[in-house]
Amino acid sequence: MRELQHIPAADIQQGNNPRRYFDEAEMAELVESVRESGILQPIILRRQDTGYQLVAGERRLRAFRSVNPDGGNVPAIILEEEDDADAVALIENTQRADMSPAEEALASHALLKKYNGNRDEVCRIMGWNSSKLARRLALTLCSANVLDALAERRIFLGHAELLALVPKEKQDEVLQKVLAHDVSVSDLKTRLAAYCLDLSTAAFNKEQCRTCRHNSANQASLFAECIDAGQCGNPS
Repeated sequence: MRELQHIPAADIQQGNNPRRYFDEAEMAELVESVRESGILQPIILRRQDTGYQLVAGERRLRAFRSVNPDGGNVPAIILEEEDDADAVALIENTQRADMSPAEEALASHALLKKYNGNRDEVCRIMGWNSSKLARRLALTLCSANVLDALAERRIFLGHAELLALVPKEKQDEVLQKVLAHDVSVSDLKTRLAAYCLDLSTAAFNKEQCRTCRHNSANQASLFAECIDAGQCGNPS
């Protein structure tokens, strides 16, 4: 591990954090912990032309700044130039509690692009198996609004898994109703099943359906929550 240093908080700039949602109650607890004991786990930074960029530890840095509004030095590990900051940020966050599957989905998708589609390398870096990576990548079929709602704990993972079956514009429409009427996962499954088209009755060549993202059979191989196989989530 790199040598521990103490860096002025004023010299640290915001980085690209894969975690997008911070629970207010948990943040309040962390602030009190930092007030009483300081930062016990160093944050991770990388050097830039002026000061440092935060790689991992945004919650700790926020808590430190809340407790020390006039500044102070933060315990930190400084990455070397050859270190992969994106991978470090993702790993550091996924190894901590309560990172949303939505945040994992977007971050692992970005990491996959960084490694030119090499899923084995992403699995190796993350310590995930190929099944977990596939499930998280499949969540990127959800609209930005659905992923935001999942990250902010306004819906459950099951809601997002079910909504991934239908077109994104339909997802946003359904999401509004789920939030407005507090629709449960089981109720959403029933309603989507009624909305979908039974492929056995479709009067067209279904060869392309075998790999289509709207085919419920493909969703069933990935998600815990899915409707019966042989249904199309894009009837139009």
